Amino acid sequence: MSQMFEEILLVCDDQYTCEYTLKQGCDLISKLNVPATVLFIQTDGKGGVNLSEAKAYIDNYATTKRLSITIEQQAGDMNDVVLKACAAKQYSLIIMNIRTGSSGILGTRGKMLLLLQEVNCPVLNLPSTSEPLNFKHIMLPLLDHRTTRQTVPFCTEIAKLFGSTIHIYGVTAYKGDETTNRIKSYVRQTERFFAQKGLKYTSSIDIGVKVKKSCIAYSNVNAISVMFFSTHSEDPGFLKPAYLEQILGDTEVPVISVNPKDTRIAGAAGY
Repeated sequence: MSQMFEEILLVCDDQYTCEYTLKQGCDLISKLNVPATVLFIQTDGKGGVNLSEAKAYIDNYATTKRLSITIEQQAGDMNDVVLKACAAKQYSLIIMNIRTGSSGILGTRGKMLLLLQEVNCPVLNLPSTSEPLNFKHIMLPLLDHRTTRQTVPFCTEIAKLFGSTIHIYGVTAYKGDETTNRIKSYVRQTERFFAQKGLKYTSSIDIGVKVKKSCIAYSNVNAISVMFFSTHSEDPGFLKPAYLEQILGDTEVPVISVNPKDTRIAGAAGY
């Protein structure tokens, strides 16, 4: 098993999405065969999930699959509880459901983006669907930002584990020779890196387009299973939500957000 995976944090709240998150999260934990902590968060007491039944499901799943899963329960704001858990222990991956809602700093998606930018490990953001999680086709957008390639090392590990095809997608809203050359350089460097690792990949570039719309369209055309995205990317424009925030609200594709501050991957892109 890859050394990048040591322990997973699976986060579930008391909302209707808990059932989907549990099933998909437990399936991935089983595939990776690593220890995990399942953190149940009681947010407002008005959710539609019986946490006792959910915990019984975890106990039965762990016993059947012979997995090491610890169960914890906390009450409070999701951001606060998750950040506290991450401060107490170093996790390799967080699995959770970022529920759609209003955008902006005070909206649900805006608040969740702040969480993704604070945690020090990748976060797998699951959609509210019962579709089985797979990694057959991975989409790797590369935008016009100096940290955009920090998604490459974690993407590499996932692709190696699951035999994935990686779809490199150089995309930016900006035009001009300098921007175009930068995006082309990012894509070429990433192609060489994947070729050296013996990974399967394709590549495509779109310049001067609407990033969110183009990413979602590309994911649909190429039957993307999982999309990678940096928590910090190019500026979407004055008063516009970050691209990660926009995509999380409008795609049914699972999104793995990678924080460039993750010390395990900082400077590890191989360039």
